Amino acid sequence: MDLRSLRAAIEVAEQGSFGEAAVKLGLSISSVSLQISALEDHLGVLLFDRKTRPPAITEVGEAFVSQARKLITDWDELSGSFGLKHQQRVIKIGAVHTSVVQLLPAALKKLQHQNPDLQVRLSTGLSHELEQEVLKSRLDCALTTLSDVIPADLTSVLLHNEPMTVIAHKSAVGKSWREVLQLNPYVRFAQHAQVARLVETELEKQNVSVKSTMEVDTLDGVVALVNNGLGVSIIPGGYKKSPLSPSIRSIPFSDPVMHRKLGIVMRRDSHKINLINSVVSILQSAN
Repeated sequence: MDLRSLRAAIEVAEQGSFGEAAVKLGLSISSVSLQISALEDHLGVLLFDRKTRPPAITEVGEAFVSQARKLITDWDELSGSFGLKHQQRVIKIGAVHTSVVQLLPAALKKLQHQNPDLQVRLSTGLSHELEQEVLKSRLDCALTTLSDVIPADLTSVLLHNEPMTVIAHKSAVGKSWREVLQLNPYVRFAQHAQVARLVETELEKQNVSVKSTMEVDTLDGVVALVNNGLGVSIIPGGYKKSPLSPSIRSIPFSDPVMHRKLGIVMRRDSHKINLINSVVSILQSAN
């Protein structure tokens, strides 16, 4: 058993297949398979069930990979403290679309300035999708709308509370947020998105009924439809990819104003916790 076989086991678990792990490690699939087989023979246990396609990690395998991550982390810290050469570091970050526009560019620039050898791989998606990718170790961390309950294997750090805003074309009727929502067609953000579920809950709590005519899966799309007078909607107040059109007016949503919690989620047993903490610190300093 050596560091290469430990890294191979970790990558197979994180990537979800021998093929993707091989690409990540720069090896052939057969080489990765041989490393895993040798490791299993040495340990006398089955780490991956090859009867499934792709091979599924076993319960024993999950426990082993968790410990392997800690060993690799200790080794990387030790080798770094003595100036020993180790492989280029990679961090895989997920983010909801609004944070890519607002929060991440400056933070990633600072992160790479502090870590010149660091490779950053950025993915975007909806909060619940990104959370599952982190849970499966396909992402190291993700900037998402935080939910009140997350899986036991994950932990989260709150970055800030972002106010929600009603947006409407100037031709829309109504003055208060309640009137605007009740008297005009409503453009709904994709219902399976975490922020959309939070808005639906608040609408119900405030006893406000909306007439939903359209549903869009991007905030860009929501803003574009509102800008063309096709309805009103509710978006995060920090969404400023570009200044809202002069034809759009905005009103704080709900009373008191509703906020969404934006933060970082990560695995509790992540072997890249130091890098993730660097990302968190940079994002916190930006608030």
